[in-house]
Amino acid sequence: MGFYTKLAYYILALFLLWAAFRIIHSNSVSLMLVNCTDSDLATLAMLDKKVRTNFLYRDYYEVSSYSPFGPCRIADYDKERELLRVCNDPGSGWAGFFRVSEVELHQLVLRNARFDDLHRLCKPYPYKDL
Repeated sequence: MGFYTKLAYYILALFLLWAAFRIIHSNSVSLMLVNCTDSDLATLAMLDKKVRTNFLYRDYYEVSSYSPFGPCRIADYDKERELLRVCNDPGSGWAGFFRVSEVELHQLVLRNARFDDLHRLCKPYPYKDL
């Protein structure tokens, strides 16, 4: 086997590893921000973008935002159960569980809804179904 054939195999193997990594992590995002100001808006917008544009149908999506000073916010969405969970302070537990459809999630982003507004704008998710 010649040098260029081996090189082609190595490049193909690296590409396959890269593609597998991208597919495995296609439903999870770590969002780096300058600071935590407005991190709830950015986190919810990125979550909506992942839900709407992911090329694989996934049941679950998660976005974690952080800054150089530490973690900011976490939001995840379960498509099957229409469950939106948000966390204002990672490490302190979830701040709310809401029943939200994909369309409603997108509308929240268009309205620039903050995590604190979700209690007013969304239906609570029944705790018995968690």
